[in-house]
Amino acid sequence: MSKKVASLLLASLFVLTVFGGVVSAAGEVRPQISSHSKSFTVGGEHAPRSLQSQHEKWDKIAFVNGPFNIFELFWSHDPAYFSNKPAVLYRLNPATSQWEHIQVKYTTAAGRVEFYGLKEDKPGIYDYIVSCRGNHPPNSAKILITYPVILVHGWHESAEETWSSQNVNMERELDSAGFVKGIHYFVFTYDGFGDPRTAADGLQNFIKEKKVFFHDQYQYDDSKFTIVCHSMGALVTRWCIEREGGAENVVQWIGIGPTSHGSALDDLAPDLLFIFNPLTSKPFEQTRTDSDTVKGLDDPNFGAKGLAHNVTYRVIVGNNTNNVKGFGYDMAGLPAVIFLNGKTWARLPGCTGPSQRCHYRTLRGDGLVANVQSWIDCADFQSFTGLSHLGLNHNRTVINYVLRCIENPNTRGQKVGLDNFLYPNDPDAPH
Repeated sequence: MSKKVASLLLASLFVLTVFGGVVSAAGEVRPQISSHSKSFTVGGEHAPRSLQSQHEKWDKIAFVNGPFNIFELFWSHDPAYFSNKPAVLYRLNPATSQWEHIQVKYTTAAGRVEFYGLKEDKPGIYDYIVSCRGNHPPNSAKILITYPVILVHGWHESAEETWSSQNVNMERELDSAGFVKGIHYFVFTYDGFGDPRTAADGLQNFIKEKKVFFHDQYQYDDSKFTIVCHSMGALVTRWCIEREGGAENVVQWIGIGPTSHGSALDDLAPDLLFIFNPLTSKPFEQTRTDSDTVKGLDDPNFGAKGLAHNVTYRVIVGNNTNNVKGFGYDMAGLPAVIFLNGKTWARLPGCTGPSQRCHYRTLRGDGLVANVQSWIDCADFQSFTGLSHLGLNHNRTVINYVLRCIENPNTRGQKVGLDNFLYPNDPDAPH
């Protein structure tokens, strides 16, 4: 959701409140891990740089079981330096902490070595050192084994606004980590004013196109993806995964400020917003907590009974549990401060009846989407205090957390139950 529309939404709710009474309330030589240099020796033996940080730039990124089953490492630009000296390559086995000799294909190209058929059984960062006979210094490299990433924006947002605007953004951090756009990560765009289910059709076709790309470019037919989405992008991606068979191509779903169960804020002011801008009508219809899209995703009897069991789900949210009154100003300006007063509209799960009974305002939300509406049963849940709906995408701590999830898709984090968002755990919730 864009800042302009967030302001409009909150302003319209303010009008409703005043005039309509909306409800209250990381064999041959034994390297020693040492300094951070790219190329050095210790005691006459070749040593690779140490793994100082999970988020330094990797020299190479590969995918689990491909498509890059041929790797190239470069450590000299002088052909005479490497002439007729067979290369020796070692990989640090993270399970045993021992260096393993890897067979390589020698080439007379300057400082280049190829090795084939590397099939990792799980994602992670692997340390390599390439050496040659004699006293020539080696070079080391890090190879991240992971899955390609697809970024999906939200309602009324452009992909640029969500993933590449401002000084801190997801694309810049992916680039800095060594991911290459168009190979290691892709950006899916769609009509942010349209029906999320229609966008899900487009995403399904987009994934199929990328699988064809991997087949044509790398003869690789088993690619899976990590999906990172924001806001209404949660409805788009989950509909693709859970209702259109997309789960077979997805290994991990990461929702940032996701409208997993809609947005209670959208329950309250869609009709007035339609008067201001008719283009907002369709997405508002489907981001309500009782919309056909939300009910379709919440239906445990559909298909594989709801959530895709082969997909790791992660939910990332913001909250204002510190009760900062100006919370949300970065998101929507004065309307957020005046109307929200630091809180987020929520809807009590399972509640039926008038909004006065089901809707309430809570500090456990990002200003536009309440945590209870983002929460997904069995999903990892990570909450960041003081971050608004639009601030989450441009926070380095959040982005670093996403990067850790991308590089370790099979690891699991903390989960919380629904009762975490109900009274008395949330004193703002009805009781």
